[in-house]
Amino acid sequence: MKYRLALDLGATSLGWTILALDKNNEPHSLVDMGVRIYDDGRDAKSFEPMAVARRLARGARRNRDRNLARKQRLMALLVELKLFPISIDEQKSLESLDPYELRARALDEQLTPFEIGRALFHINQRRGFKSNRKSDKKSNDAGPVKKAIADLEQKMMIAGARSLGAYLNAQEAKRVRYDGKAYSLYTMRQMYVDEVKLILDKQATYYPEILTQDACAQINDIIFFQRDLHKPKIGFCTFEYEARERRAPLALPSVQNFRIWQEVNNLDLEQYTPTDPRLESEDRQKIIETLQICNKKTFKALRKVLDIDDGAKFNLEYDARTEMKGNETAAKLSNKKAFGKAWFNFDEDEQNEIVLRLLEEENEATLIVWLQDQYALSEEQAEYVSEIHLPDGYGRVSLCAINKILPHLRKGEKYHDACQSAGYHHSDFRTGEIFDHLPYYGEALQHRVIGGSLNKDDAHSPEKFYGKVGNPTVHIVMNQLQKLVNACIDKWGHPESISVELARDLKQPKDEIRKQQAKNKKDNERIVVELEKLDVKNNYANRMRYKLWEDLSREPNMRCCLFTGVTIGVSDIFSPEYEVEHLIPFSRSFDDGRANKVLAKRSANRVKGNKTPFDAFGHSPTIGGVTYNWNDIQARADQLHRSKRWRFQPDALERVEKEGGPIARQLNDTRYLSRLAREYLQYVCGPENIHSIPGRLTAFMRDKWGLNDVLSDSGKKDRADHRHHAIDAFVVGCTTRSTLQKVSGAAKKLEENEALQDKRHKIVSDMPEPYDGYLKQVQSLYDTMVVSHKPDHGNAAKAINAARPYTTGKLHEDTAYGYVGKGNKKGTSSYVVRKAVNAMTKRADVEAIRDDRIRCYLLKAVEGVKDKSKDFETALQTAAQNWSTPIYRVRTLVQKSDAVMIGIKDKKTKQPYKYYQGGGNAYTEIYEILHGKYAGKWKAETINQYDVHTPSRGRKWKMEHPTAKLVMTLHNNDMVAYDDNGETIIARVKKMSGGRVYLRDHRIANEDADKLSWAASANGLKERKARKISVDILGYIRDPQKKHTNKRSVA
Repeated sequence: MKYRLALDLGATSLGWTILALDKNNEPHSLVDMGVRIYDDGRDAKSFEPMAVARRLARGARRNRDRNLARKQRLMALLVELKLFPISIDEQKSLESLDPYELRARALDEQLTPFEIGRALFHINQRRGFKSNRKSDKKSNDAGPVKKAIADLEQKMMIAGARSLGAYLNAQEAKRVRYDGKAYSLYTMRQMYVDEVKLILDKQATYYPEILTQDACAQINDIIFFQRDLHKPKIGFCTFEYEARERRAPLALPSVQNFRIWQEVNNLDLEQYTPTDPRLESEDRQKIIETLQICNKKTFKALRKVLDIDDGAKFNLEYDARTEMKGNETAAKLSNKKAFGKAWFNFDEDEQNEIVLRLLEEENEATLIVWLQDQYALSEEQAEYVSEIHLPDGYGRVSLCAINKILPHLRKGEKYHDACQSAGYHHSDFRTGEIFDHLPYYGEALQHRVIGGSLNKDDAHSPEKFYGKVGNPTVHIVMNQLQKLVNACIDKWGHPESISVELARDLKQPKDEIRKQQAKNKKDNERIVVELEKLDVKNNYANRMRYKLWEDLSREPNMRCCLFTGVTIGVSDIFSPEYEVEHLIPFSRSFDDGRANKVLAKRSANRVKGNKTPFDAFGHSPTIGGVTYNWNDIQARADQLHRSKRWRFQPDALERVEKEGGPIARQLNDTRYLSRLAREYLQYVCGPENIHSIPGRLTAFMRDKWGLNDVLSDSGKKDRADHRHHAIDAFVVGCTTRSTLQKVSGAAKKLEENEALQDKRHKIVSDMPEPYDGYLKQVQSLYDTMVVSHKPDHGNAAKAINAARPYTTGKLHEDTAYGYVGKGNKKGTSSYVVRKAVNAMTKRADVEAIRDDRIRCYLLKAVEGVKDKSKDFETALQTAAQNWSTPIYRVRTLVQKSDAVMIGIKDKKTKQPYKYYQGGGNAYTEIYEILHGKYAGKWKAETINQYDVHTPSRGRKWKMEHPTAKLVMTLHNNDMVAYDDNGETIIARVKKMSGGRVYLRDHRIANEDADKLSWAASANGLKERKARKISVDILGYIRDPQKKHTNKRSVA
């Protein structure tokens, strides 16, 4: 069968449709459709990748473990050398000795062996982190810390202290950190290294048989050993990935030049008339020379360099961008405190060598000596150079590729031409190979991934072997895409073509998306208020009109029709004399976005017609007694946002058509995920058969073809139903090149018809239906569709190989609790936990403080103050600061259920010494009691992550009912079928708690709280004949009760 695979690709969803094609490759029948739902790998609140929190916690655990291990190794060595007692009691007795006094005395007089051990052990506890040039440069505190260290060294010198310990012993009163926050004493590792050497050298004169050279070396090695900093993974070059060339650091002069030449070759002056000046090669050379010696230069300053009028605009200049980046590396290293002008006497290769040494050398002293020996810098110059913070990160290409492309950029070629001249293609990296199935995306797109080992020992794990993209959401989407496409190939063979629609650009950071959404919401709320004042209906069209009116100028009294100059007052916004106009005709751009729209006088829109602003008014015509002066129009357009301003240029339409015209542009979207997905899918279908479709066109066609009626009774898209993704995929698959040509023609006719100017929905009114009987086919498959949810069972490969039950959630919460006694209610206990004062927002928080004196003092301070108010916060903080010793954290009492608390036992006493609250639930086991009073009853036990890994705690039902039979185990996102009044319902496990499983219909995308979910008890599940079913990625069911497989419905 010849078919087209259509995809609606999103961050958490993948809608798909299989369309059979006729001999002309046009769809003639709907074969199948479905939806796959998955998590995006990010925290629901912070939008940070889940891996971030895991990595931070893992790093903290490793540091703590290493500290403890170092402490144990040192203690073992000291005991072996007879510098520390074996007995625990004797070790404890050494705590009464003042370690600072011992460290000071050790420089001049004989200590007992145990006193030497006590001093060394104390230094081991405080030796700190050995910073280096790399870590210092990444720290915002590096400057203040260095200054504090220099101040300490100066004080030690003035005091005549030979070691840090001796100085601190003399400054005994200053050892304590008073306020719990500020800490003025900053030391460096070398101070401790020097002190240990002084102590060992002196004490070795008294104990030569103990403190031998080998013993001292072992002590030094244990106390001061530190692992090298983890080196970041560097991806392979976009062009030279087959040669395994790594990407070049951004700080390299070659990379800086590479960027500057790219940007300057793309730089030009905006043209409003064909006679307006353009940048010549001499102008670009002047700009290059200017940027080579500075960090950045404003466009205003560049106009002065070129001696052109301030009114001239650069094409890269807009509200959010007022400058161009220069050669940041050269600007810093050519400073007179560094290399000075001599920097420019080095050729590019030598400059690269210097910068690489600055980036890679970790030891500052070694670097300073090298700079002095190699380049005859003074000590002050060398120190200054060693402290320079060069640009961080890596580009996308290697030095090898840059050396091939840069000569062509210097000739004035634009980037894509320079790449071709160098023998590369700037965006086409295909090998031409077509696979039977999609391989792991990292194998196909090796130039897009980072971190691959290419080690044959990792061949079993494609992710380790080839690497992956840095964006976790894109990584998940690409893996799901692979599974889906391969499942389709297994069932229907290779597709003839593939069409893709994107939900949004997944490269845009989530926090930016969130900020933009918040801004849009705030703007809409503000505009709703304004519409109410004007007594105008609140709908999308009216809100858009108001926004377009605001776009005309920041000053309300300056808002006027761009074409006529007639002022548009707030009362005119909704007048029939003014209407919304597309700057570049919709029929020629398919751009219905806000950036392509303006609010203008109706009469002027008639004159403009199906033209761009310049084509209509560039010759300053006089029509109907009105003169449309182009210079005035241009001046008014200069006040617009850049996204609108360029559309007034003579080449505006040319710029659209350079992207292949509207049809090619819409079919070949270039956003990040789209580009990645299209490139990936070419490995099963060929590049000429992969197309991307924009969402806004999908909305037009979905409405026209009556598919919104399939989605909901209201005739509007229902985003609360996951199945809408499959409907969108159907529209994408039926939106062919010929369909777009017809839409373009219809839009052109509409623009020429004055009576229909405001009725944009008419654009698709005459579009033919995809094929006969399509609605019936869509409705049939839509009604029986089962949404496939990716199960939440953790990493499958690890789970399969795990010797014990395997989960991926955290075992328990982070906060430690101390046991106090039994609670007020049955099954509860009272615990003490530390809480920050600034985290207390209500009186009840203060009442929970355990210390009577502090509790009474703070309660009096907030008496009569409203909970959760600014006044409450101020009163509490002020009182806490005015206590004899400022209070930052207090011990509070809380009641917790015994069932959720986990006791951590001491290895020796075997008694719990602290408690943690259990983490998330791993799964729920439903079991049936076979004998006794409750024979035939179903029961449930929810097992949390910790209990899964603790055999003595998990599966209590097995101990209480050893003959009971396990019916099923349910994880989050597992699928369950049950009967409800003769109808079979398919649901997914939303969550589980207290022995209940919350089941939500597989189609529901979101709900208010749990209103649409069934909190099922074990017996409730039995009464409704519930059973766990399997739903594959295509939505096909395996139901153990129905004894069938590969059915779209269990009914």
